[in-house]
Amino acid sequence: VVPASKTQPERMITTLNQPTRQNVQSAIFAWTDVRDSRKDSVSYLILNHGKKKNNALSDAAKQYGMKPLWWEERDKYIEELAS
Repeated sequence: VVPASKTQPERMITTLNQPTRQNVQSAIFAWTDVRDSRKDSVSYLILNHGKKKNNALSDAAKQYGMKPLWWEERDKYIEELAS
């Protein structure tokens, strides 16, 4: 968890080195379990796709209000994730 700052809300970050349907579902479940009590929080799911990028996994995270980020695009989110 990255605490809230003057410009950004609290950010909850989950990383998955080898994303599979099962571990993405676990991350989604963890987020849905706490999101109602942390209304001002944003959940990020950082995915390292290895050899094959599976957009279905990132789409599933989006459907549950998470912000999926692919590891190779991490530079685009530095300002968003910095405290």
